Amino acid sequence: MARRKVLVAVGVATGALVVGVVPGLGVGPGSARALAQYGQRRRARERLVVPAGDRFELLGESLRGGTRVAFGTIEAVLPISAGAVPVVMRTPGGERFQVDVLRRDAKGPAGVADTNELSLFIANRGDGATPTEEAQAHAARGLAAWIGERLAGREGDAVAALADASEAGDAGLLTFRERQKAHPGGVFSLWS
Repeated sequence: MARRKVLVAVGVATGALVVGVVPGLGVGPGSARALAQYGQRRRARERLVVPAGDRFELLGESLRGGTRVAFGTIEAVLPISAGAVPVVMRTPGGERFQVDVLRRDAKGPAGVADTNELSLFIANRGDGATPTEEAQAHAARGLAAWIGERLAGREGDAVAALADASEAGDAGLLTFRERQKAHPGGVFSLWS
């Protein structure tokens, strides 16, 4: 992981040097405007905050922070935000990350883990091309198995209830494609 960060830093520094040295590669007015608009959207959006306390609810199932699933631990479950249920987890190595639980869509992109009715995506600020950490993927699969076991025979009803839910003007539980359409350019990670 540290090597990747060093390589990214070297790449960014090299790119900045090239832009500053090579004529015609400077940032134009259109780029500056797009960057300013992105900054405004990012500042304007409501930041996700992990709720206080150690009791949470996930799809109608009550659980405590620290609940263990295969290959990971559930730290917190947040209310629906931008069409997904954000779940804060930790890998066995202690790495904290976010899983977004969305409705499953047979025609949409596959999540890192699926249940009968849900797709789970790692919120790693990627565009679908960003590699997922293997430990995070295993923990997300453990969460999917936990959901499947806990909601056996009633998962459809729990998902339907969340799809209709509306908290603070949110549209309820969406599919990945519905979320992309409703929130284009959205940044959904707690750490963004």
